[in-house]
Amino acid sequence: RPLLAVVPTDGEAERLAIDLGYYLGPSEVELFPAWETLPFERVSPGVETMGHRMRILNRLAEPVNRPTVLVTSGRALVQRICPGAGEAGPLLLGPGDVIDQTGLVESLVAAGYRREYQVEHRGELAIRGSILDLWPSTSEVPFRIDFWGDEIDRLCEFGVADQRTTIARSEVEVFPCREM
Repeated sequence: RPLLAVVPTDGEAERLAIDLGYYLGPSEVELFPAWETLPFERVSPGVETMGHRMRILNRLAEPVNRPTVLVTSGRALVQRICPGAGEAGPLLLGPGDVIDQTGLVESLVAAGYRREYQVEHRGELAIRGSILDLWPSTSEVPFRIDFWGDEIDRLCEFGVADQRTTIARSEVEVFPCREM
């Protein structure tokens, strides 16, 4: 375990992963994506793709939570993976956690997150006083983290269009935006 299923194209890999998910359950099947770029291009792979690859590599490193089937394309299979990629687990943040905001920002930047004035895309973070806005690489929505000193006071989702907080969350899982 896991069984590795390799198909010729990314589209076929996605279809096979969806089909197997219906039979085995969605948590038992993972789709390992290929980079959207070629090695000689001067463009970095997408933040979402890198985050998903890191999440899957981390899941494969865990002894108990491994998927039953890992589906990938031939292109993704031949792309090199840095030694140690996926060994570091995700950063888990939640209300009540005591963490240095400056150290957190430095570690996020080292993990590939970009500092911006306002968060609008995955892989970005913004700081306004004691508030840290963050859009994790594998998340569908961005999060607002309110600090009270070194303690996380509140953690909420927020809307990109109006920048208003929407839903309070108990925890957020933050994976790196790059493999190196």
